[in-house]
Formats: sequence, C-alpha cells, structure tokens
Amino acid sequence: MWYIYYIMMAIILGLGFLLSYRGQSKQKNLIFLGISFVMLVVIASLRYEVGDDYYNYMMVFNSIKNTPLTGAITYNYEPGFFLWCKLIQLFTPHFQWFYALSAIATTALVFWFIYKESKLPFLSVYLYMTLMFYYWSLSLMRQIFAAAICTLSIKFIREKKFIPFLLIVLAAASFHKSALIMLPIFFIAQIKFNWKSVSILGGAALLCFIFANDIMSFVVNLLGSAYTDASKYAQGSLIIYGIFPTFVFIAAWCFKKKLLEQDPTNNVYLNFMFYSCVISLFIARVFIVERFAVYFFLSSIVLIPNMIMTLKAPQEKLTAIEDAKSEIKILKGSQLKTKQQELLKLSNEIKDSKVFFGFALGCVVVFTLFYHMFGFSHNYYKVQNYQTIFDKHPIEKFAGQRQQNQNYLDSIGYPID
Repeated sequence: MWYIYYIMMAIILGLGFLLSYRGQSKQKNLIFLGISFVMLVVIASLRYEVGDDYYNYMMVFNSIKNTPLTGAITYNYEPGFFLWCKLIQLFTPHFQWFYALSAIATTALVFWFIYKESKLPFLSVYLYMTLMFYYWSLSLMRQIFAAAICTLSIKFIREKKFIPFLLIVLAAASFHKSALIMLPIFFIAQIKFNWKSVSILGGAALLCFIFANDIMSFVVNLLGSAYTDASKYAQGSLIIYGIFPTFVFIAAWCFKKKLLEQDPTNNVYLNFMFYSCVISLFIARVFIVERFAVYFFLSSIVLIPNMIMTLKAPQEKLTAIEDAKSEIKILKGSQLKTKQQELLKLSNEIKDSKVFFGFALGCVVVFTLFYHMFGFSHNYYKVQNYQTIFDKHPIEKFAGQRQQNQNYLDSIGYPID
C-alpha cells in the first residue's frame, strides 16, 4: 500500500488548510496536531516488514528479554536503547508494542517541538513527511529518536544554558552515539550568522572534504563495528539529496534579516541550516555522514514555515487598517483624502503580502512533494511497500530471512542502524 503515505499527506494538508483558513489559534493547532499525531502513530505502530531494520529490531528486542540489566553496560549498543527495551518488556513481551511505543515517543517529541516553535504547524507536519523524516522513524528508529530528543536542547542553546543542554544531548547519545556531534554545537551555534562566520566555517568544511577518507574512518569507529564492513556507507550517494538542504540554507540566508527581526535567537536555526547544507553535500562523497545531518536538518520543519510566515502582513498593519477605516468615517476635506490614500497603500501592501505568502507556501508544498516522490521512487529506507500486521504472511515464509539476520547479529554484535 504505497499510496497510504500520500493519503496521509493529503489529510494533513486538507485538515491544515481547513483549520487555518480563517486564522490560526492555539486550540486549532492542538486539534490539528492531535489528529495528525494519532494518524502517524497508528500507521507506524501497525506496520509489518516496513523499513530497513524491521527484523533486526525485532530480534534485538527479543534477545534482550533474557539479558540481565548489566547488559546495558556490556552490550555493544547504547544503554538508553537497551533500557528502553527493558522498560517496555516490563509490560509486554511482544515486539509489536516496541514499534508502537517507540512511534509514540518519537512523534510526541517532534510534535512538541512543532507546537512550541512552528508558526505554521500543519506545514511542519507536512514537511516531516515530505522531507522523509517520518520514514526515518519507520527504519532508523534509534537515531531519529535521538534527533527528536535533541530538539529539546535547542531551547537551551538559545538561552545559553549549558548544563540542561548537556544532559539532553547525553540522553540522546544513550540511544545513538552520533548525537554527540551536538556537544560542540552549543558553542559554535552562538556565532553570529554572517558572511565572515560562514566563510570561516565554509573553509573548515572544505578541509574536512579534502580529508574525507580520514574522517570516514573516525565516523565508523564512533558509530560502531556494524558499519566497518558496510561498503554502502563508505561510498557516495546521489548529489540530489544535498540539493534541498542547500536550497533551504540559501533561502534562510535571504530571509536572515526578517528571521532575526522575528526572533534574534533564530540565529541558532540559521547556523543549523548551514551545518546541514555542508554535511548533506558530503553525502555525495561519503554516505555515512547523512547520520549527522539529521540533527540539524530536522529543524527545517520549523524554520521553513517560520520563513514563510515572515511574508505575511504584521499585526500592526492589520490594526492600522482598522484604525484608518474608523477615522475615515469622521474625517473631512484634505484629512479625509490623506487618510484614504494611507488606507489604499496599506491595503495594497497587505494584498501583496498575501500573494507572496500564498506563492511561497504553494512552492514549498509542491517542491517538497517532488523531492519526496524522487526519494520514494528509490524506495528510500525500504518503506515503500507498506503493509500492516493484519496483512502479514505465515511466519514460516520468513524463516530464511530471520536466520540470515540472526547470523548477521551473531557476526557483528551491533545490528541496527
């Protein structure tokens, strides 16, 4: 059922436009996020054989059942993930609940981020799907969970509070060690986003590109032995996967002034887009660095809607129009003519802002849909052939696949993403 994802996108857009057509409100946003949350979680929870690591997660979850708690230290994967599995097993031994509860936790963190930070929540949820982060949650579950945890740290980067930031990043790293890349970001993201800082960081990125092979060795050692012999991680990927993050960075640069007027701490998001742009371009040479880009590019689901919202007329202009309409009723002569000209000017400015806003919103919806269609056509993360647990075939049919995966587990001891 490949079309299920497109139905979900249509529902997200339709419901979003319906609820926000006459203006947004906290209540409307909560209704939309609540309905979308249930939909995304149900689809993720009921999946069967969907995602690159579906069977690997199933077998690891089952193998942890008979492992003592000391395995959190001795096993060759992160302790947070181990303890998460143990916590679920206190209530149920069935691995399908692992998928369901993991989907609830990840989606809740992402939606909380959207609720707190996005000025256009329905577009943020739509981007969560079209930019394929949702597919990460169906396949690379540990890492997208770590990235979702890291969204909580952005608040403390903006407020320059290192201790709570550190605790959140360490919690994320307990699910996937790649989250440790966030540690230096606390300091780097404080740098003012301008030509000088971009040039310096861009120069550093160029040096990294030159020494990409050495960096590759370091990354493989950081992420674990499961990646050492995986040739696909050592190879480059299609450059097109770096085009969209680059486009978002360019757009963020163009909207820099408006974004900083909107909120000076948006400087953090501007920095994040630069990091994701650089890392995504590296994918063309070394595919594994994609694992680091998600920590920064996930914030695009908030930054893109916020950029678009800067095109809308500010509330001050709307108030000025209402005041002008009231004053016209009591003015006469030259004063009336002046006020009418002022009203006409304001009305044209608001009309223009609506056109720009609608055009930008439409471009984002369509362009990201095409981006999704490209990735989806290549069966990105093996999620294309969606089926539910109610569609599953007799278990004997998959004995060979399970045995193959079990041999993989036994050989490297670190089987998943």
